[in-house]
Amino acid sequence: AMAGVRIALLAANGFTSSCYAPLAARLAQKGYEVRGFDVHEHMRGQRDWRNMTDHLLDGVHKWNDTSSGPLIGLGHSFGGAMLCCAAGRRPDLFQRLVIVDPPMFRPLVRITWKTVQNILGHRASFLHPLLKRTLKRRNGWKSEEEASQYLLARKPYSIMNPESFRKYCEAFKRVDDTVYLPVDPEIEAFIVADFPIDLFPFNEPH
Repeated sequence: AMAGVRIALLAANGFTSSCYAPLAARLAQKGYEVRGFDVHEHMRGQRDWRNMTDHLLDGVHKWNDTSSGPLIGLGHSFGGAMLCCAAGRRPDLFQRLVIVDPPMFRPLVRITWKTVQNILGHRASFLHPLLKRTLKRRNGWKSEEEASQYLLARKPYSIMNPESFRKYCEAFKRVDDTVYLPVDPEIEAFIVADFPIDLFPFNEPH
């Protein structure tokens, strides 16, 4: 690795950047400085991705205050799309992007879905198979152990790297006597439902 090269790591929708700890550790061994950015919570109460993009760019600016090495954006799925939003607004901040399996829907698909949303409002969610599944997902257990056992019996958790799954479970949220998922399924659904029509600049299939 080039000396001082930094990597901004963004997770897939519904996961935390800490899930990528094994990857981050290998990159660190090669001399990269890796920092995870978790932006899901900044979708709460929003109807588009601007607030999440603002939060990501703010985090990068703060990192730049203490470090000046070249910055690579590394994003998985939603994380890759999120980096495209940030780099589209501030391309000067990133030396390059590495986006893995990004959900880059064709423009016609995005426009059609946005039209359906405009006509049906929140009822549109019931037509979207991914949203229906996400909104039905269980979220609430009596203990961390009960939650982890429940998830471990289901994909994708059952096929995760054990260290990645452990890191995910460490991010459970406890409120009073209930344990919740690290990312609220409702927020996860909003992220999918409000995917930007004009995601710039790497959205068009070639």
